[in-house]
Amino acid sequence: MTIKEIETLSGLPRANIRYYESEGLIAPKRAENGYREYSQADAEVLLRVKLLRALGLRIDTIKSLAAGTLMLGDALDARLEELHAEQENLDAAGRVAAGLRQAHAEFSTLDAAGYLGELLAASQTALRQDVKPYVHAPVRRHIARSFDLLLCLLPWYLVLQAAGVDPKARLTSIWLSILGMVTMLVLEPLLLHLFGTTPGKWLMGLRVTDENGQRLPLAAAWRRTWRALWYGYGCFIPVYSIVRLYTSWKAEQAEQPLEWEDGSELRAAPWKAWRGAAWAAAVLAPLAATVLVGLKTCQPTHTGDLTVRKFAENYDYIHSTEGLLSRELYDDGTWAPATQLGFQVIHHTKNVPNLSYTTKDGSLIDISLHMGAEACTSPVYGLPFRELYLTMLAFDGARTAASADEALAAAARQLLDEPLQELHTQAAGYQIDYSLTMTGFTGLAEDGSLELPRNTTGSYTLSFDMRKLDG
Repeated sequence: MTIKEIETLSGLPRANIRYYESEGLIAPKRAENGYREYSQADAEVLLRVKLLRALGLRIDTIKSLAAGTLMLGDALDARLEELHAEQENLDAAGRVAAGLRQAHAEFSTLDAAGYLGELLAASQTALRQDVKPYVHAPVRRHIARSFDLLLCLLPWYLVLQAAGVDPKARLTSIWLSILGMVTMLVLEPLLLHLFGTTPGKWLMGLRVTDENGQRLPLAAAWRRTWRALWYGYGCFIPVYSIVRLYTSWKAEQAEQPLEWEDGSELRAAPWKAWRGAAWAAAVLAPLAATVLVGLKTCQPTHTGDLTVRKFAENYDYIHSTEGLLSRELYDDGTWAPATQLGFQVIHHTKNVPNLSYTTKDGSLIDISLHMGAEACTSPVYGLPFRELYLTMLAFDGARTAASADEALAAAARQLLDEPLQELHTQAAGYQIDYSLTMTGFTGLAEDGSLELPRNTTGSYTLSFDMRKLDG
């Protein structure tokens, strides 16, 4: 039957029928032309709803009855108690009204405080407030919003993690927040417009409608999301975001209007235990994905016995993650051309010598570098301290300095920070020997060059060797 026919049969106006449909009490089919087709069963449900509403049962109660989670007898018992309390209130109101009439009270001289106190004392109930019903669910709101933000941030977080970029770095975290907000500004309005809810809101039993119970237009949904991010979360601006979170939380607890809900309404379904379990599972899934990707990215590129090619791949990867100004390696282990300040040596040789590799049955067992010059008359620039630091980490298969063997990382850091000191140590199964000897030079300048006084000649020798002890 058509909407007009079911209006006539049920005696309900069209707006009520559409509202009950939006609450899930009826579910008419759609004809090929897109119009709703109501069944006899829909008409019977509407008549039941009409009767129960006439008895004063709330919509949430009727929905529970329809879902089978509440027995009609229990609902009627609760309603009878309410009616009994209402009758007591009516009796008390009747007595007070009669007293006012007998006292010939006038509005201008009415002692409202006295009569009001008598009325409240007699009825033992609070007066009904003339305000719009308000969904009081601050915890559910916050959990829903936080979960939606997590889903918007997660893909970007995983991409950065997989690329070897630390998402927790200060600058990266700022960009991550911006990307998360942009994603939410795109997806949430679309979801509210199409479905009236988001994953987080659905898990918490919340949905958003306009004041007529219909889904929000796309523009209104976008405006709501933007205002929620600004007024509710302060767009993650340091300090301001904390202020906005606190202010919004207090306003919600006090049941005051929230800045982003102008023109929209939040509706809450009765809380069910399964929602909490579903939320916990939904949170654990992305967290598990983050952990798995993190474990994967923390694993070395190549470990164990390395070929020269695998060592070069290790070196280039850790070069990209450490962010040091240094030269990269070709797959054959030779230096790539310097594109930035690095190996430029102002003296007899233009480039730093290539690393020397010793292999056994195809596996790398020793890496060394030796360089030096005599009769230098100018400062020497670009000694390969950074490159040797990376070489030590890459030979052992470390993906980052933080993931390297502790003793090996300490030795590498000593070479980088104190290159004038000799280093002879064993770490992570390697013998490491490094020395820099010089005459005439006075030390290292801030730019890393060997300083040489004017009208002075100098010489230096740099020697590095890293050998597997079981090689």
